Amino acid sequence: MPTWNFVAVHLSGVPELLSPEENLQVLEKLVDHFERELPEPRQMRGTLEDERYAERISSGTVGVRLTPTKIVAKQKMSQNRPDHIVDSIMSELGGDSPYASPALLREMQLVHDRRRAAR
Repeated sequence: MPTWNFVAVHLSGVPELLSPEENLQVLEKLVDHFERELPEPRQMRGTLEDERYAERISSGTVGVRLTPTKIVAKQKMSQNRPDHIVDSIMSELGGDSPYASPALLREMQLVHDRRRAAR
């Protein structure tokens, strides 16, 4: 059951370019964050060879720091749909179909639990 539900945050602000050193540090933290749960996590600078490679590829990236001046948050969680349709959507999101999305399901449950309680 396809759905157009979403949660989005739009940030506006003044971007600041990071120095190559800061950019490499940010990339290293990012890699560590996603690698740490793997059976054999890799570090960007785990070996001398890795360090050389990391420095070489990081030169092809641009690091940016954004200081937000405006934040706009939006969500659409089928608020305008009848309960039986919402329940069907949540069932699909909680299943094992290609449409499964536990995070989106949690957000929908929060919205619709509040909506139903307010009736």
